[in-house]
Amino acid sequence: MNPLFQTLATTVLSSLTQGQSSGASANSNQSAQLVSAVVSMFSQSNSAQGAAGGLQGMLAKFQESGLDDVVASWIGTGANKQVSADQVQNAFGAEQIGQLAQQFGMDKNSMAGQLASMLPNLINQLTPEGKVDGDLINQVLGAVMGAAKKAA
Repeated sequence: MNPLFQTLATTVLSSLTQGQSSGASANSNQSAQLVSAVVSMFSQSNSAQGAAGGLQGMLAKFQESGLDDVVASWIGTGANKQVSADQVQNAFGAEQIGQLAQQFGMDKNSMAGQLASMLPNLINQLTPEGKVDGDLINQVLGAVMGAAKKAA
C-alpha cells in the first residue's frame, strides 16, 4: 500500500476528530459522511455537465466565486485562509447547501458554518504536497468513509 496514502488517511481521520471527546466516533462518522456527501454531490452534478467532479469540482466552485487565493492557501504549503459561511453558501449555492442541510438535519446557516470550519483543514490535509491528486484523494476519502463506518 502507498505510504503517502496511509499517512493521508490517518491524518484526515485525525483532523476530523480533532478536539472531540466522548462523542468522537459519532462526530467523526458524521464529518466523514458530510465530506463524502459533498464530494459525491459535486461528482454527480459535474459529470452530468461533462466537467471535473469530486474535490476538483468543489474547488472550482470556490475559484469561480472569486476565492482563488483562499483555495490556493488550502492546497499550498503555507497557512490556510479561513472562509465564511456566506462564502461557502455562495460557492456551493443555496440549493446544494439546502440539500446537505436537510440530509443532515441542520439549517442552512449551520451547514454552511460547519463546512466553513471543516474545509480549509480537510483540503490542506488532502493536498500535503501542494497539489491535487484526484486518484489519491478519492482513495483517501474512500478509506476515511470505511473507517468512519467501522467506528460507528
